[in-house]
Amino acid sequence: MKTGEYEQRWAKALVAQLVTKAAIELRGADGPINEVAEVLPNATSVPDDANADHWDDLGERLLDALVDATTVDEVFVDEDELVAIARATRPS
Repeated sequence: MKTGEYEQRWAKALVAQLVTKAAIELRGADGPINEVAEVLPNATSVPDDANADHWDDLGERLLDALVDATTVDEVFVDEDELVAIARATRPS
């Protein structure tokens, strides 16, 4: 799946926050930007937080993407924490 600039910016901010909070441990310097961007809702599908359907399985999708990413060694957060961080880092 091709991701856009919005998803890439969001993924970079989300991964940076996960690293800062020691919520993930990376294997190297590169984070799982593309893997995370692929599971994030795009800019038009999530116009606001009132559209909860788009957030229902986001935690599960993010956790799966992080666990499967070759650049991530350990994940120390659960699905609910991932959704909270995703919401906090979503570009406006």
